[in-house]
Amino acid sequence: MGVVNLVPTNAPLWLKWSIPDSGFALLNGSKLEDITNWTAPANVTTLAQATNKWTLLTPSALLSTPNAYYALVNRAYVKLQVLLPGETNAPNTATGKIGTPNSVSINNDGGVANATINAVDATYHIVTTAPGDYISVTTSDNNAGLPAPARLVNGTVTEQVNMGTLGPATISATDTNNVAIPQATSASFNVVP
Repeated sequence: MGVVNLVPTNAPLWLKWSIPDSGFALLNGSKLEDITNWTAPANVTTLAQATNKWTLLTPSALLSTPNAYYALVNRAYVKLQVLLPGETNAPNTATGKIGTPNSVSINNDGGVANATINAVDATYHIVTTAPGDYISVTTSDNNAGLPAPARLVNGTVTEQVNMGTLGPATISATDTNNVAIPQATSASFNVVP
């Protein structure tokens, strides 16, 4: 039995690749030599047909540059990254992040520190295909209230730590399902009244 794909009139491009493709993500970029900075195209839907996959690239998924390149890249999950409010993931940098953590106020914030834990590759790209492993968090604050371990979803999870001691603190994350993934520790942040 054959398969018929109905192509909308606004579809400038179909991409096709063979499967299995487990662990691979579709990325695009405007320069071949800059593949480490390529990103996933927005608003794409992938269809599986027998031993192939197809992705329709609508105008909103296309790059606005004269050149556009596409590739399937297997980003291996090799470590964790802990981000605090005030910090942003920044792949291909020495620390994998930019910004400075905000202070946490016991009075204004209730002492809640929100830590975003990302599964990342060696260059700090978030690995959205990482398994849904449980991530547990600890802190240098011995009086803090810790959450139960939570699963990664699409390579990320946000945990709330209730800080209990004034002064500098850090939050650490551990993958409880995979001992090969090293523990990650946040930058130091201040807990204030």
